[in-house]
Amino acid sequence: MPRKAKTGLDHFPFETDLFQDIKVRKLIKYQSAKAVAIYAYLLCIIYRDGYYVKWDRELPFIISESLGFDEAFVREAIECMVRLGLFSENIYRDKQVLTSRGIQQRYLRELSKLRRNGSVSEYSLLDSPHLATMKGSPLWLAKMKRDYRLNDDELNDLLDEWSKHVVDQDKHHTSAQDAKRHFENWYKKISEDKSVKRSQGNALRENNTRNEQSTTNDRRRAALQLTATAQDYKTSF
Repeated sequence: MPRKAKTGLDHFPFETDLFQDIKVRKLIKYQSAKAVAIYAYLLCIIYRDGYYVKWDRELPFIISESLGFDEAFVREAIECMVRLGLFSENIYRDKQVLTSRGIQQRYLRELSKLRRNGSVSEYSLLDSPHLATMKGSPLWLAKMKRDYRLNDDELNDLLDEWSKHVVDQDKHHTSAQDAKRHFENWYKKISEDKSVKRSQGNALRENNTRNEQSTTNDRRRAALQLTATAQDYKTSF
């Protein structure tokens, strides 16, 4: 029987400036330093199996038993972590899952260092939540390809690039329609920027070509002067 591929990590980076993080500082202020131990324990659970952990009734009990804190305090501390943004509130409320964009990014970075394959597919915070809807809208996709003269591969790559831009900029959309409008405006902007850069590049190349021609002509004139003989100067001026 084939061995199941390992998805979790044996260790994960613990940032030295953790206690400078404003979210952690607020967590300590609101819930005391004990809450940081709960946060660290949750990170160990998460990275051991991957990049998220499912919330269930047993989780606070397990943490309570392991750390010796009251179970009610554990629940309250986790709720505070969610409100502060240490874990994604949307995914926690909708899916009862504890994860965050930072956790997912660190997970992929560690896999890369270990040269192991892996991905963040379920509960991904690395793409716009509207990306799948947009890629599954045939009428809108057809309009985009027609209006902007794009083929399937070009449009798909642009959507992926836009999605990463949205996440990096922490941009939120009220609906898929809002996301589609933003994508079109974003594409127009990068197209204009590329057009300006092409024009600047062409102008620079033309200028360089003129300079090279001028330099070449100067060198030719200088060479002719150097090869001139006394006979050439017998003719009076």
